[in-house]
Amino acid sequence: MASVSWVSLDQLSGAALYDLLRLRQDIFIVEQNATFPDIDGEDAHCLHGITSDEDGKITGTVRLVPPGVAGHAETETSFGRVAVRRDCRGTGLGKELVAAAIDRLKTDYPDLPIRIEGQAYLAGLYQSMGFVAEGEVFDDDWGIPHQWFILP
Repeated sequence: MASVSWVSLDQLSGAALYDLLRLRQDIFIVEQNATFPDIDGEDAHCLHGITSDEDGKITGTVRLVPPGVAGHAETETSFGRVAVRRDCRGTGLGKELVAAAIDRLKTDYPDLPIRIEGQAYLAGLYQSMGFVAEGEVFDDDWGIPHQWFILP
């Protein structure tokens, strides 16, 4: 199992911040061909989970969203921006990042549900981890089918 380090944005070095944003850009904007504002002003309010290889290069990341941030209610938490470096895919790292996010949010906010807006093709993964799908699949305005999921 990968070791996840939890850091706030201001705890990242300039090089680590660059690597984190580069990884997210490579996946969410370039690979998925979705032009959206990944740097959305919310990162400073969130906790970031990061995994790294033996050379210290980021292999994966997940962003934890506290209550009341990024359009979420004060009565729920969330996570998003789950990203795994291309050469680390197929290793289970994505699932480990999601599990670590759930564990951390349930530790920090034990009485609050976790609501996520996940890519629809990952419904099976989220449901296997206890999430329940809510509503219909929708276009996220960038051509990628999404769905709301909640973990009570």
